[in-house]
Amino acid sequence: MEDDQIEEDNQTTDDLTVDNQTEEEEEGETVVIIDEDGFNPSEIEISVGETVTWINQDDSVHTVTGDALAFDSGELAEGESYSYTFDEAGTFEYESEEDFLLSGTITVTEEDNNQTTQDQQENGDVVVVPTTE
Repeated sequence: MEDDQIEEDNQTTDDLTVDNQTEEEEEGETVVIIDEDGFNPSEIEISVGETVTWINQDDSVHTVTGDALAFDSGELAEGESYSYTFDEAGTFEYESEEDFLLSGTITVTEEDNNQTTQDQQENGDVVVVPTTE
């Protein structure tokens, strides 16, 4: 994967407010909590260009490592986070190198065409939807 397609960020979560299993998410961001039960949620679906942020709430060190090292957080201590922006569609499996039982899957889809259709309808554009018989 080219370097210009990767946007990564490691940070601590001292200033983040985490409520149950999510924090206040920015638009286009999905939060995955790492705890003693694993990645939560372990399976997510996002659109191209969206960001996933993993937050380690376990007292053990973990990594977030994609297959074929598509992305790699390095070691995350308790309270640290890692963000990755997915710029390509596809299915990405990942795991924690410290515990092979901790794994997850991210399905990245092309941008939602429904929003374009809704925008066209709101702006008065004619939209032709083919029907099947």
